[in-house]
Amino acid sequence: MPNDFASIALELTGGDYVGRLRVGTAPPSGAPARPENILYFATVKDEANFTITSKISYKAGELAFCDDFVPRIEHFPGDNFSVQPPPVHNCGCSPTLLNAAR
Repeated sequence: MPNDFASIALELTGGDYVGRLRVGTAPPSGAPARPENILYFATVKDEANFTITSKISYKAGELAFCDDFVPRIEHFPGDNFSVQPPPVHNCGCSPTLLNAAR
């Protein structure tokens, strides 16, 4: 079960909802939180108890599954199974792909 995520209460500040996490906060596994490794999203439940989520954000913007983000999955504590890489696609965020397209 993933255990690097934690719930953070959001506060309404002006017209925005803001959540705070202290730099260096250590999850049960993985690296301590830093501005360059934070991955976040918001979830809410509506009146019918359906869950609604935002897009996933990485660092300071929307997550694009290319560039320097490489997901790692540990199936069981300490296992060493390889994980299939995601399909390669031109999402327009890789400098190599941008240069090749010109």
